[in-house]
Amino acid sequence: MPGRNDQCPCGSGQKYKRCCLPKDRDAKDAQIKADQLEREVKAAATAPVVPVLPKDQSSKLLSPPPKPVATPALKTAVKPPPDPHMEAIYARWNEFEEADEDLQPALFLKTLDEPELMDDEMAYGMLSAIYHNGLNSTESNRIEEFVGLLRERLPDVYAESRKYYLQWLILNANASHKPERLLELAGEIAEIGGEDVDIYSQVVHLLAYHGHLEALSKASRIAWPLIKVSKDIMWGQREYAIWGAKCVLYQALERTPDLDGGDPQLIEQTMYFLDDLQLDWLKGYVDQTSGRASRNWSLSDFDFKPSKKTKAKRTEVRDIHEATNRSTGEDALIEFSYEFVGYAHRHDGFSYTKAELARQNIVSYLIDRKAGRLEAKESAKKKVKFPDHPLCPDRNTLSHFLTDRLSMLNFQSYDVAACMELMPSWLGFLETRSLIEPTQRESTMSDIVILHTELLSAFGPSNEDPVLAENFRKRPDNVARHAGQTS
Repeated sequence: MPGRNDQCPCGSGQKYKRCCLPKDRDAKDAQIKADQLEREVKAAATAPVVPVLPKDQSSKLLSPPPKPVATPALKTAVKPPPDPHMEAIYARWNEFEEADEDLQPALFLKTLDEPELMDDEMAYGMLSAIYHNGLNSTESNRIEEFVGLLRERLPDVYAESRKYYLQWLILNANASHKPERLLELAGEIAEIGGEDVDIYSQVVHLLAYHGHLEALSKASRIAWPLIKVSKDIMWGQREYAIWGAKCVLYQALERTPDLDGGDPQLIEQTMYFLDDLQLDWLKGYVDQTSGRASRNWSLSDFDFKPSKKTKAKRTEVRDIHEATNRSTGEDALIEFSYEFVGYAHRHDGFSYTKAELARQNIVSYLIDRKAGRLEAKESAKKKVKFPDHPLCPDRNTLSHFLTDRLSMLNFQSYDVAACMELMPSWLGFLETRSLIEPTQRESTMSDIVILHTELLSAFGPSNEDPVLAENFRKRPDNVARHAGQTS
């Protein structure tokens, strides 16, 4: 059960207490009453039957009535007097809810001048409505102005829901193309990385998808020491260390395309995140991503056959530094995918971070498919044969993989969008490595376009990022041609 101040699991973007909490509470109360009624009915059905005797016999069996005892008069229940303060709060909120969208900002400003009415719930509820209304408006979203006023005048109220406000401001700065403001906000939200890694993770993927390498690098450097020692994070810290290390490498590659993976300064900066850094891995990764080292790959390199123990659901395989107990084929796939990041950047103009986000998901998808974790129940019954090609996606299993990432409790829109947008680049990469024929690339892409159409309905309604939504509406086979403009 989510907490009152957590984001609602229905995907509305509002706090739980402002969205589904009242409905869930009513359902719980109704269930309690139903359970109580059921207990009373059962008790009545099992109660012993007391015989009703004739008046002359009952008088002999029953004890004489006890002597009356004087008892104090029962107090009549008195309804407590109304609380003027709470009534004023409820009245203002009802006024705000009933007001037209264009009048709500004025009511927010009016309430800001009445601090006795502007508590956390009032501030969050009003700003949430104003922010989400602004997403569908042609007018400029004023969320930056209003959050700034709340922070200046009522800092304690602002602090209670600060992490949500920062997330909105980052989305707004990205949509408004304000990189300097985005850099500033990334540093601020990184400070909550150790206490709310879920929101921080959403921001990491947002920055990675949009290619904001400098902002992501700054956030990673601030957040990693907090995440590393946090007692609130049960697992997954390693993922954020790897994102930080990758940012160091990508920034260095952008400055120096012929970067030496053994550079002492590069090693020192990378070890800030990975204190167990494998120097051979670092040098190999730099060479693979830069395009200086390219193996002659064959399909036999990727013939991984996981044991029965690996059939169960496990943590996603994101990097060579992570999960153990992999087959040599899985390790080969991960190393091969490093070359793809550099290819997508140089050949198709995608940012390093967006290519990395796509790489993580493509690798996880291919390994999950090979392990049989993406077979639908109906497919298993019909004994559907999935493609034998270990690196080429098929629509059925890719649909299963991506749809799971758009579920209400696992909404990873940036992962889905990056995976779909870079799929043409991945297939082109396979073709340049002579691992698929041009005809297979074309037929696979035709299949993927159908999947893109199917995903559109699930993708749009719960997304707050207008730039992401616009990108996803484009056919994936057209994205790579204009990657430098959309990334």
